[in-house]
Amino acid sequence: MMRQRREHRQAIESVARRVAQALSAQEVSAEELEQLRQLRESVVGTRRAVVENRERLRTENAERAQRLRDEREQRRRERLNAQQAEIEARRQAIQERRNARR
Repeated sequence: MMRQRREHRQAIESVARRVAQALSAQEVSAEELEQLRQLRESVVGTRRAVVENRERLRTENAERAQRLRDEREQRRRERLNAQQAEIEARRQAIQERRNARR
């Protein structure tokens, strides 16, 4: 993430330097202008892709976290249900022993 930011910043600074040099020299060929335009579009496109990736990862992480919470809650419920069934079975066994004594 930090490396990408540094690379983007460096690319932007490079474009800015080249534009400044070209403007100060007042000798900008159409080819150079086209190269600069393409480089700028590339930087903008890369930045957009980084933002989209960040959003996608944020969404995926949120979904994964929710799924894990749901799975954990399901296991907890299953454990509680098993404990309640065991308690009920013990209660019934005790009740049957009491009834058998009578």
